[in-house]
Amino acid sequence: MSSAPEHGASPEEAGAPEAAAGGDAPTAESPGAEATLSEDALALIRTHRGKKPVKWMAKEIGAPVSLVRAALHRIEGETAAARGKPTAAARDAAPAAVAGASVDDPWAGPRALVGAVVVLVLVVLIGYGGTLGHDFHFDDNQAIVDNKNVKDPAIVWHQFPSTRFLNTLSFVANGVVNRRLFGPENALAVGSFHVVNMGIHLLAALMLYLLGVEVIGAARARGRLSPRGVRIVALIAAAIFAAHPLQTQAVTYLAQRTEALCALFALAAFWAYARGRRAQEEVVGEGAGGETGSSPAFGDYVRAALDRRVARWYLVALLATGGGLLSKEVGGTIPAVILALELCLYGRTAWLRVLPILAGLAVATTLAVLVSRGAGLARILTPSDVSGVDHGHVQYALTQLRVFLSYLRLMVLPIGQCVDHDVTPHRAFFAEMSGGALLSDLALTLLALAANLGLVGFAAWAFRRGDRLVAFGLASFYLVLAPSSSIVLLPDLMFEHRVYLPLGLIALAVCATLARRFAERPGRGRLVLIWAAVGAIGLLVITTRVRNAVWESNLTLWTDAVEKAPDKARPHSNLGLAWQQLPLTAESDRDRLKERMSNLARAEEHYRRAIEIDEDFTKARNNLGMIEIERGRVRLSYSEQASAEAKKLRRSDPTQAKKLASIAEQQRQIAFDHFVAAEAVFRETMEIDPDDFVGRNNLANMYQQFLSKWDPSYVEEAVPILEEVVVLSKDRQPTVRVVLGDLYRILGDRRRGRGPSARQDRAELYRRGQEHYRIFLRRTERLGHEKREHAETRLEALERQLEQLGERRRP
Repeated sequence: MSSAPEHGASPEEAGAPEAAAGGDAPTAESPGAEATLSEDALALIRTHRGKKPVKWMAKEIGAPVSLVRAALHRIEGETAAARGKPTAAARDAAPAAVAGASVDDPWAGPRALVGAVVVLVLVVLIGYGGTLGHDFHFDDNQAIVDNKNVKDPAIVWHQFPSTRFLNTLSFVANGVVNRRLFGPENALAVGSFHVVNMGIHLLAALMLYLLGVEVIGAARARGRLSPRGVRIVALIAAAIFAAHPLQTQAVTYLAQRTEALCALFALAAFWAYARGRRAQEEVVGEGAGGETGSSPAFGDYVRAALDRRVARWYLVALLATGGGLLSKEVGGTIPAVILALELCLYGRTAWLRVLPILAGLAVATTLAVLVSRGAGLARILTPSDVSGVDHGHVQYALTQLRVFLSYLRLMVLPIGQCVDHDVTPHRAFFAEMSGGALLSDLALTLLALAANLGLVGFAAWAFRRGDRLVAFGLASFYLVLAPSSSIVLLPDLMFEHRVYLPLGLIALAVCATLARRFAERPGRGRLVLIWAAVGAIGLLVITTRVRNAVWESNLTLWTDAVEKAPDKARPHSNLGLAWQQLPLTAESDRDRLKERMSNLARAEEHYRRAIEIDEDFTKARNNLGMIEIERGRVRLSYSEQASAEAKKLRRSDPTQAKKLASIAEQQRQIAFDHFVAAEAVFRETMEIDPDDFVGRNNLANMYQQFLSKWDPSYVEEAVPILEEVVVLSKDRQPTVRVVLGDLYRILGDRRRGRGPSARQDRAELYRRGQEHYRIFLRRTERLGHEKREHAETRLEALERQLEQLGERRRP
């Protein structure tokens, strides 16, 4: 199947322009195109033009399809000439009209751009306008709430260059703006973070629209799309991208701003490259080969790439690539997608003409990766260094064959969305399995492999057939997902936010292909396409708004996740945490206590279910231990209150005082039982995961704060545990240093002996406490930690104690 001349092809390569995509018909301008058609046949063609398919007319008059198409274009040209409009062939022959660079070109008019912006703003506002009050979720605490960079903007610059630097910088900027607008206490106003995420999503959709105008414009000669049709198709694709509910995890989930930000820079790079390619063709057309008619040489394209009108676009593409790399690791795929764009859209060999530009992008990508993530790449390639991973590289890659199909299914039918999909890893040959289970797992993997190979084959077929945007869409889908869905080992097998960018590129390809098909059926066919697209976008917007309601709070989000992944441990654990952290709404103290105990019971239920699913899930065990601590703390508070009341009534009402004293002792014993139960849970966690430092930290704090009230020796037991926490956490828990300083001070105060040996032991304990205080103060020098004043006061007290001990040692 032949096609119209490719954008950028030389005259010898291209040959004469064809009349229509998908046929071998002579051009409308060729002489004798209708010589064999009778007047009756021409009358029938004029009557049914735009109403009946070409094949139907050819069958009715008994003529070849090529002659009918030639006649149609001749009639179209006569009609356009009568109206004072250029024919399709004339439009296709004008290079400037392909992408719309001129001021008079209706493609790039300001009104068209403003209209696109208005439509996309409405789509984003309707779909995401109700999310401004939604909570922080999941990794938001680590990325925003507890992020030391957000608290102290000055230290963020020390992380440059590094991947996700721009993402962190955007969170810092959010915090700065919030402090200035709403006061220091509202630095983490969640609404402003959602507004920025919506803004990034809107800009990404707008950039996809501009990219669509470029790439569909460059290929529209094959589809006979008018300039207005190109704009409409690009806008439909951008609106689908903005409205699709699959994008909610990258927009409403604040920590995944990194995905949307990287996609924004990637789309900007693609668009700038396409603009540069068009400008390059225009410069080559003005100079090399213009007068002699010879084909432009490789050197002509190199010189054109250095022209100011061209180089500025390639520079923008290079800077956008850098921005993508500084937003997320997946930005490293930008040069590969640009290469796919070049091969699919501009020809099989035309990429040689822009080899210097592609080489520059590849070199810049390699340097940025080496500078920012050299050690990180080695880390994620080593299974033992990736937390939460119980599968190897090959097993991970085989599992992704099914994940690819799940992503595509969600793009077409976004039903069953979940924040934490339950994906069973490929087990065949990697685990002990029975014969039936082994064959079933192997069959599923082989079917997934066949389906993916079929998609790759379909892309190759579409490429050869001339549907280059289809080939580009599928190629970009696999290329962008390569860092997360290949042999690169990650703890999570599937996350919806990973297809944020691929969804947009596939939507662009699908919309352009459908529009090309309907372009051959003018009239009702085009209206059907437009109204169907409007209906689909409206349905997607409604679905997005419904999906966003799930993200309202941690409780709603993880309740939904448990319903859709009931046999996965993490959703149960996170739902338990949501119940454990749920704010109380009751007014009286008694009702608040009942509500709190009820919430803890529900949390415990989900923690135990998570442990039942995965016995090695230490997070659920640690949180279960914290529930026991809280219950013990409540009982201990009851005991202290009852004991205080008994002391007051000892003389006035001895009988009542005795009852209260008995109640106090009972509550104290119950509290002790809860603390012992928590200790058992933390000890089990330490046995399951010797490297777990969270359970050790919780255990040591419980020893210090509560169990030391029964037995002071628990303080001594807490010290070595916290020393292990410092080592296992790689000193990432600064408050542990303060606690250790306090414990060494307490132990020093207990050494009351008067001999030289006792004084020496006390001094040694004080020096250890002093060392921990100093390390804490050095590590938090720029953070303004709330414990700094406490540490400084204790450090001064220890220095005075050491001075006194030194004076006593003098003769």
